Amino acid sequence: MIVATYGVVQIIVLDSISYIGMAERGHVVVSGSHGGLAAARYALAHPPAGVIFNDAGGGKEQAGVIGLRLLEEAGIAACAVATQVRGSARARIPGRMA
Repeated sequence: MIVATYGVVQIIVLDSISYIGMAERGHVVVSGSHGGLAAARYALAHPPAGVIFNDAGGGKEQAGVIGLRLLEEAGIAACAVATQVRGSARARIPGRMA
């Protein structure tokens, strides 16, 4: 779901990063997925300009955010929001309810 457009860059919400495809390449993706290595690899398959994940509470040895490092190395802006933000990816957009 496209929630905003800034010039040629769209902000796209995906409940799971596994849904990323060619249409998201070069845009900013807000995902309900954790920021682990598997999630980062999905993002790398169709590199967005940036991607936002759930931190999954950090996880053992920071497993919920370890993929951010891989994305940084690839030059993709990435971050994770605190797990206290509950619900689908749509719930992370201010003024929107899932």
